[in-house]
Amino acid sequence: MISPGVTKNIWSVKNGLVRRRNFSIDRLQLYLPLGHPELSGSPIVSKDINAVSCTVTGAVHAPPTSRTFSGDDYISFTSPLAAGDTFTAIAWFKQTTRADSRIFMFNITDGAGTQGMGFGIDTSNQLRVVYDGVVWGNGTTVPDLATWYLGMMTRVADVSNLYINGSASVISTLDNTPQDGGTEIRIGVGSNATIPTYFLKGAVGEVWFYNRALGAGEWAGIYNNTLWRYV
Repeated sequence: MISPGVTKNIWSVKNGLVRRRNFSIDRLQLYLPLGHPELSGSPIVSKDINAVSCTVTGAVHAPPTSRTFSGDDYISFTSPLAAGDTFTAIAWFKQTTRADSRIFMFNITDGAGTQGMGFGIDTSNQLRVVYDGVVWGNGTTVPDLATWYLGMMTRVADVSNLYINGSASVISTLDNTPQDGGTEIRIGVGSNATIPTYFLKGAVGEVWFYNRALGAGEWAGIYNNTLWRYV
């Protein structure tokens, strides 16, 4: 089912030429191109049919690709996902320092800063899925500093899987049954915004949330069609 009212991806431009929409809008719940010129202030509004209002705390606008996160910045918004939803969360991100032990790309919370599902960097600098900053999935991938990656997390039933850069290979998985019906999503911080080591130091570009599991061909398409903005 295509979300009603969505006809194109307004960020699909290269060398001044408008191109075709370059990602699926089937059950797209949120799309945030954080470097977009219209998303320079706070609050910012997602570029999708839901027009989600997002509060920016810090996170300096760095057009045309991203916002920078300096270790105490994050973006928060009401979750467009229902409790128990299958979902896919995707973001372009890069890490500029490993001074922090836990860096979260996404965090679905209960509104009080707990019960978070997401992915981030563990104390071994490995990229993994995580629940509430306590239960980490397996993983061995250590991202290079100052290098852009496309992280893609799917949550189906009780299983969370993490992929990078359009590959169909799972780099981290977690099979558990935490509460995942949170009311708030945060970008750039973990489950508690008062803990310094839960913050990202780096940048985040585009962000997508779908309330379905995307197929391997779809996330490979997102990677291939947006990579030019980050190289």
